[in-house]
Amino acid sequence: MERVRRIELPSSAWKAVALPLSYTRRPFVAMVVGEVGLEPTKAFASGFTVRPLCRSGHSPSAPPSRTSGRRNKNAPPDRASLGPVMATRPTPVNEQKARSSGLSRRSLSGEPAGSISGQMANMSDRRPPRRRQRDSRDQASRSSAKRQADRLWLYGIHTVSAALANPRRAVLRLLATDNARQRLEGLGQNSLASVEPTTPKELDRLLGLDVVHQGVALEVKSLPPSTLDQLGADARLLLLLDQVTDPHNVGAILRSAAAMAADAVIVTARHSPAETGTLAKAASGALDLIPLIVVPNLARALEQIGEAGFYRIGLDSSGPESLEDALGHDRLALVVGAEGKGLRQRTRQLCDRLARLTLPGEVHSLNVSVAAALALYSARRHLALHTRS
Repeated sequence: MERVRRIELPSSAWKAVALPLSYTRRPFVAMVVGEVGLEPTKAFASGFTVRPLCRSGHSPSAPPSRTSGRRNKNAPPDRASLGPVMATRPTPVNEQKARSSGLSRRSLSGEPAGSISGQMANMSDRRPPRRRQRDSRDQASRSSAKRQADRLWLYGIHTVSAALANPRRAVLRLLATDNARQRLEGLGQNSLASVEPTTPKELDRLLGLDVVHQGVALEVKSLPPSTLDQLGADARLLLLLDQVTDPHNVGAILRSAAAMAADAVIVTARHSPAETGTLAKAASGALDLIPLIVVPNLARALEQIGEAGFYRIGLDSSGPESLEDALGHDRLALVVGAEGKGLRQRTRQLCDRLARLTLPGEVHSLNVSVAAALALYSARRHLALHTRS
């Protein structure tokens, strides 16, 4: 280590200069040259020794003696005046031995428990602070509104109204404010004798602060599962989702499927959202209006649908033909893949055709819920024209 020259350090920076020297990997003794720089000397096993040098750079054999009680302003500070920061510290080798033997840094440094160096030595031994607790919003969402095995909370005027009108839905509790109750009665829900009055703040504590409940909450049981065997002979339009996992997208797809009079929406048991309040709110009541069929394997479902006489069309942005040209049958099954991944290879193989949506603009890819809505509209329009002819 060469001598560092032309570095002016104020007296207040002695501790900042001396402290990093105790953490260097090569054990050496730093010699402080007044306010000029640093110069290494040979190492001692016990730690570091700081010896003052004159401004010419020569090392005297012994530190200058004090002739009086007053300290010379031009003389560099001695080791005692540097404070406990420059106290002898163990080398990294000794420190590793101390850690293996169970000794702490404070016991090796020899500092008392209340000294500054002892406190600094124990700072690295302290555990990191615990992660900050979740805010009240997350805690509220995990409170009594937490989804249990076969029951969940629905919220929103249209969602609750559709659930109350569904005979297959088992209702457990109904909480509503006065304003929400009047709105439900305006939608045709007159049998609200068992409604429990509540306030918006109570619903916030029950459902969470980030939930748009519109003043009403309904605790229900999950709908009984539907199967492919329940599809009647008059079913003409189906929509299959290949690993679409976002509940908001699935809810929007259910809403579009109900608007286009689709006969069912088919999803897989894995890689698909469960029946929750978030999905029901995004569907805006369509969860109780259109059958949601959950199958264990999409490939087997496609084979079964093909045997039932449905023409299977997979939507792909790079398909060889447009969707309008692929629509040529009276029973259609549209297959939509997840965003980014698209349709899986096995799903492609089981589709009768791969088609794309014709988009005249610069953007040639859409959100999966928007693409499903456009495909359903085109399919429903084709089936309407086919029926007239």
